Amino acid sequence: MNYDDETQLIEDILDGEAAAYAVLVRRYQSPIHGLMSRMCRNPEDASDLTQEAFVVAYEKLEKFKVGARFFPWLYTLSLNIARDHLRRQGRVEIPASAFHDGFMENIQDETADDALIDKIDSEKLFAAMDALGLETREVLILRYQEGLSIQDIADALKISVSAVKMRISRGLERLRAMFVVPIGGQEA
Repeated sequence: MNYDDETQLIEDILDGEAAAYAVLVRRYQSPIHGLMSRMCRNPEDASDLTQEAFVVAYEKLEKFKVGARFFPWLYTLSLNIARDHLRRQGRVEIPASAFHDGFMENIQDETADDALIDKIDSEKLFAAMDALGLETREVLILRYQEGLSIQDIADALKISVSAVKMRISRGLERLRAMFVVPIGGQEA
């Protein structure tokens, strides 16, 4: 069966075709495992949390609004599972050092600010990201690492589109301030 239509796929799962859920797992396993790897930085925990996310998503699928995009919903659920895991371990922060290389390229593409790009390197960027608050860092990760749209980020974090745009703008502005200094000043 062709499952290009995600709405139909989810309706089939809700109608009792549990095997169709494997299609969703295959489709989103890699990005969810990537999220879990970045959050917990432990390969075994990442695999366990990924499995847990898909089990919980299956159990809660009846609450999913059919017709909405599945990935932001799954991502939100997975993010909450990862946060709970970190809290149980006494950790509350997402380490910026866990970003993959694509983040650096994506954020450089978006800034289109030669002065910033010339001064930025990945090690400094990761350190600077650690200085941003969790809310700002999460939005930047979702946008520039996961490639989510503004609307998908808003849906995933349950905030408005304008709040997402504001957090991205402020996050980039703070990064820019960390890397670009006035003439005569010293670089961070």
